[in-house]
Amino acid sequence: MMVTRFLSRHVWVPIGLLLVVAMFASAQVGSTPASSAKPKLEYLHQEVKSDAVVQTLNDLDKQGWEVFQVIPSWTIKNDNGETALTPTSYQLFGRRALGK
Repeated sequence: MMVTRFLSRHVWVPIGLLLVVAMFASAQVGSTPASSAKPKLEYLHQEVKSDAVVQTLNDLDKQGWEVFQVIPSWTIKNDNGETALTPTSYQLFGRRALGK
């Protein structure tokens, strides 16, 4: 009986230590290290004429810009009673990691 109490007490101490170490390890896994923090970004706003928008988008892509919004600027034409909207220019908004 005495041996059983001695062994049971000494078995629980390593199990308790193992649980404490496992809790600290799981806390480290869940935290975000400073090196993987979100990179700093720079932003771009550019107005482009409608006939040059495709070439400008290709150029921005080559420079590493991610274009995330394109807004057209419209003009209204009324020819012979028919009304039409045609884009005259585009507002481009982009972002890329700072330092490229």
